[in-house]
Amino acid sequence: MIDYRLVEDALIKVGTRDFELFGQAFYSSIQDRTYVPLGGTHDGGADGYMDLFEDEVKSNFIQITKEKGTSSKIRKTVKRLREYGRDPKFLTLITSQIEKDIDKLEKRLSEDLGLTVRVRDGSFIKNNINASDAIRQAFYSYLEPSIEYLYRPGEVGESSAPIDGVDRSLAVFLRQEVTSRRGQSNMTQSLTDSLIIWALRDTDPDQDRLMSEDQILLKILETLPSAKTFVKGSLGARLAALGKKAAGEGRQIRVYNQNPKQYCLPYETRLSLAAQNADDEILRLQASAKIEERSIALNWELAEKWGARICELCHLVLEKCFYEQGVNIAQFVEGGSPTENDPELNISAEITAVLEGEGLEGEELQEMRLHVAQVLRGTFYRATDAERTYLSRLARTYVLMLMVRNEPKVVEYFSSMSSKFDLYIGTDMLIRALSEQHVDKKDRYTENLFQILREAGSRLILTSKAVEEVGSHLRRQILEYEYHYWEGDRFVRVEDVRLIDRLLIRSYFYAKLAPVPGQKKPRSFRDYVNQFADYGAIRAQKGWDDLSAFLCAKFDLVFEDEGEMMRGVDKDELAELTDQIHVEKNREDQVKKDKVLAYNDALHVLRVYGRRQENGETNPKSPFGYKTWWLTQDRKVRKASASAMEKRRGARFMMRPEFLLHYVGLNPALEDVRKSFEQIMPSVFGIHLGGHIDAGLYKKIIKNAVDISEKDEARAFAMIRSDTQALQSDFGRVCEELD
Repeated sequence: MIDYRLVEDALIKVGTRDFELFGQAFYSSIQDRTYVPLGGTHDGGADGYMDLFEDEVKSNFIQITKEKGTSSKIRKTVKRLREYGRDPKFLTLITSQIEKDIDKLEKRLSEDLGLTVRVRDGSFIKNNINASDAIRQAFYSYLEPSIEYLYRPGEVGESSAPIDGVDRSLAVFLRQEVTSRRGQSNMTQSLTDSLIIWALRDTDPDQDRLMSEDQILLKILETLPSAKTFVKGSLGARLAALGKKAAGEGRQIRVYNQNPKQYCLPYETRLSLAAQNADDEILRLQASAKIEERSIALNWELAEKWGARICELCHLVLEKCFYEQGVNIAQFVEGGSPTENDPELNISAEITAVLEGEGLEGEELQEMRLHVAQVLRGTFYRATDAERTYLSRLARTYVLMLMVRNEPKVVEYFSSMSSKFDLYIGTDMLIRALSEQHVDKKDRYTENLFQILREAGSRLILTSKAVEEVGSHLRRQILEYEYHYWEGDRFVRVEDVRLIDRLLIRSYFYAKLAPVPGQKKPRSFRDYVNQFADYGAIRAQKGWDDLSAFLCAKFDLVFEDEGEMMRGVDKDELAELTDQIHVEKNREDQVKKDKVLAYNDALHVLRVYGRRQENGETNPKSPFGYKTWWLTQDRKVRKASASAMEKRRGARFMMRPEFLLHYVGLNPALEDVRKSFEQIMPSVFGIHLGGHIDAGLYKKIIKNAVDISEKDEARAFAMIRSDTQALQSDFGRVCEELD
């Protein structure tokens, strides 16, 4: 017997072609009839027909699909069959999707299309998977290979996503991120300023309505959750800039030096803001007027019955279009002079979703669906200047949302990615985490990053070699303190601490002289070190076991000893790489580095490659790229390991911590982004935001979209994987919030 849970997972993971082959075998067995494939990509709308009784020959058609939008797929299939000269009496759609209220769906479509429609969805397949030996064999042949990873210990979650349905908006986002080494600094600065002005819109100095910096930040993040990637670190500086007279006409804010500082909009700025909003509102009203005019011209009785509601529904559909296929719509809008025969624009699914969401059904749904489609056809293909400007502004707003990651599909991608990692934690990251133990918990960058990754499902690995290096580093700090600082400890002033070049000693003095409220300050440096391991044991080059136990317990790390690290490592390559790293690290340093450290580095590099080989990560199935990385920032190791990377076709081994912070740690909640997107796109404020994307950057992104749209699904999938890996390991790119 086949476990139903395996079927559910397989239907999600299986590729289009294998699902089609499974569907043929499955339905033939269920019906006990012969399936006759039509074959090829020009099949006239269906995949095949059932060889039934003589009077039903070639009238009972089958369509097998993994696409979403069952209703839309059936309508398109029937239309193509009839255009191809066929006369369908029965149509059965076999889909991997799960559908609700199938009986109502079948009844409505059968009445609308004048034939008998049957839908066999994922639930039907699951419930009948053990109905016959032939169906079970079909599962083993076509579905099971897609979930083979489930049968390999430790490999759950590592199967590839099917390449059919590759999200082109994600490909466009990643391509822009990879080619822009510093992000979009001018755009995000302009956007930050607008968000500040918007957050302060209800302030008034005459009525003593003021806001603090924290209140402004909270207001911004409620509206644009992804803004924390670029606003949080720059908000104070932008508030100061806008508070100066040189801020620009209509951009000034007023600053009150209270504790904390308070901000508000002066009358002049509020006046300028009102004028901008009026311009954007007029633009939307002009577009609305033309929509109403078309609606009346098409069917004045329907237009009179529904009144302004038709216009509202059309706007909702436009916004839904950008939500579901924003890159395609933006590309279409900016594509010059489209014709009504343009094959790329298909918004029927969005129209249906909006109308069904409004509670329409039956004949009323069909009548309104046709009417809205005809009205919007005019908006897209015969747009007035005002409509064209309105669509362009919506397109710009969408692209802006995409670039600042306030786009649900992008957020979901990075959320999924974070559960895929096996990360070997570098010594530098561990020492940084130790140095944060006396700062406010919300400001513990490294510890919080570890927690985010663990909660997402990643494995953080502590090696015995990393423990030895952390212990040796602690010992050097102890000796440095005893030699240089012990006698003068009580004379050190807090303003001088920043000049200390030893991280843990500097952190100790800050914890002692400027403790965070509510935290116990260390009585001495011995007391400070004892929170990690025994001071005397570390000084005597012992106590590594206690230190590893502390690190594993404190940061929830998985331990790996040297024997496990050596598994699959070529000893000759290890020796060669050790020499290369040793030479590189001693090239400029006056104090020569121990070769043991070079050996440890080389072993970490080769362990990453070895673990990838063990896990089958070298087979490029996952859109997320490799799952195993070394989390460190050692520039000299990267440089010295060029030959090791070359042997592995340029595959990098080191992930930059900033990538994890920027794309995982600061990734907003998916539900928050969905709500934000839906609130921004229909608003006047949303239209206004679209003006903050640089024209040159916008054109470049649209050009990328055109280029990616011309690639087939497999190529787009490969581009997503390649660009993801480039982001993960590109140490040349600077993330704005870390500047």
